[in-house]
Amino acid sequence: RPNLQRPVRQPAPAPRHPWPPADADHLLVTAAEMAGLEEQLFASGLPVAALMEKAALAMARSLLSELTPKRPVLVLVGPGHNGGDGLVIARELHLAGREVRLWTPFERLRPLTEQHLNHARWLGIPALTSAPEPADGALWVDALFGIGQNRPPGSALETLLEERQRQRPGELIAVDGPTGLCADSGRLLGQGAATAALTWSIGLIKRGFVQDQALRRVGRLERIDLALGRQPQLHLESAAGRGSSLVNLEPVAASTEVCDVIGAGAHRADNLADVYCFRRDAAEQFKTLFLSTLSSRPRRSPPRRRRAARSRSGTAST
Repeated sequence: RPNLQRPVRQPAPAPRHPWPPADADHLLVTAAEMAGLEEQLFASGLPVAALMEKAALAMARSLLSELTPKRPVLVLVGPGHNGGDGLVIARELHLAGREVRLWTPFERLRPLTEQHLNHARWLGIPALTSAPEPADGALWVDALFGIGQNRPPGSALETLLEERQRQRPGELIAVDGPTGLCADSGRLLGQGAATAALTWSIGLIKRGFVQDQALRRVGRLERIDLALGRQPQLHLESAAGRGSSLVNLEPVAASTEVCDVIGAGAHRADNLADVYCFRRDAAEQFKTLFLSTLSSRPRRSPPRRRRAARSRSGTAST
């Protein structure tokens, strides 16, 4: 008797894509991991002031290349080294003949940041004595906290930054992360945050900046390469190979993390191999979780088969 059963169709093998290398352009780190790398640089003898100058000068050059000559700039200066970055940017804009102002809402600053503020005053860069109006016509540079923030910025700042986006959308640039946004999770630290048209990520890309819920706040993402030579590159490669948790996909949080990474990939990549990632073993773990999620979904029969099944049952009952 002839075999009338349809041959079982074997699924086509999934295409293999090379994963991005574990280099400075592809590593995704937490704020603590970035701080740890900076501490190693400082321990090697690199002065803190030198690293600040290198990062801020790169951001100033980026801004000058895109800024129209007559566009004023307002730099929001925080109390830490993120504020110091902003002051170096303001200094370079001022020396280039651009109109720039400062707003420093904090009385106590870290010593290096205070030195830059004193120099800015000596140069004659004007500073606001009260909070700016949200409808201010200048381009705002958010240098308030960066990746060092771990608590809400406060209702006054949240309201100001939310109103800024409502009244002047797309006219804010963030230095190492928008104020009010967690650099690790991409979630709000409080009730509001800054919304940037452009975010500079200093050194390496922070994992929170590419999460689905953060994309609207981060805007265009630009990595500021610190160009510190081969030794930090070797450190990054060895950290990626050692198993340092650059991508944390713990089973307890698997569904949330997988959705976050898929969401970031949908916005920034044509296939999963192009997602910001990372480490080969973490990428393999992500693929395993993703495929297991798909395979665990209950399969439903096609509508045509269900209709045929109902018609046969109806015929039998009559």
